[in-house]
Amino acid sequence: MKAKKEIKIQNSITLNIIEEENFTIIEIKGYIDYSNYLDFQRQINLYITDNTNIIVVCKELNFISSSGIASIIQFVKNIESKNGKVILVSLQKKLIELFNTIRLYKNLTIVPDISKAKEILKNK
Repeated sequence: MKAKKEIKIQNSITLNIIEEENFTIIEIKGYIDYSNYLDFQRQINLYITDNTNIIVVCKELNFISSSGIASIIQFVKNIESKNGKVILVSLQKKLIELFNTIRLYKNLTIVPDISKAKEILKNK
């Protein structure tokens, strides 16, 4: 059964949370920068539990600053320390280029779409 909720952070981010049986999908719409990253971090950290698998959909994430990137990296580390997995999907081209430039592909699992993410989690 899917449970869905929408969380608005300031006027800059909307998080759509969809809880599936074996994982949670967090869809990010808007931008993450210095003005809102702490509120963003507080919201996503609510989903850190043992053996949690998270798919973060970034199709409508238009901008992310270094503060936002740090929030996501810390979130991934926290989930992985509890035997979970975070997969980022559907990044816009400009974000892929940014993540390549700062070599984040070494630390993050990034795939083109949700079906690929589900396949990875199924085989985890």
